Amino acid sequence: MRTASRFIIVIIFLGVVLGGIFGYKFYQFGQMQEQMSQPQPPARISATEARVEQWTPQIKAVGSIEAVNGIEIANEVPGVIESIEFESGDTVQQGDILIRLNAEIDEAALRT
Repeated sequence: MRTASRFIIVIIFLGVVLGGIFGYKFYQFGQMQEQMSQPQPPARISATEARVEQWTPQIKAVGSIEAVNGIEIANEVPGVIESIEFESGDTVQQGDILIRLNAEIDEAALRT
């Protein structure tokens, strides 16, 4: 008799647990159906007034440029540059002074 009462209690307990699981899943299914039946929210858009503008096509790129005609200038004696006598892009002639070096040390050596 005692085994029969335990068996009934276990059956009732399993029925309650399975009923709870079934009820919860049924509730979830109802919630999902309710959400699917709602209309989709409207799409957000933005607009602006069109206007005519002058547009110049551009391409941004990385590269290097080298002049077709160029020259490297080197001085015959070492020294500190005192002044630069030309601007970038200027046309110079043979004999023009381009750079003045600080000559104080050389002048002092000549005086002694």
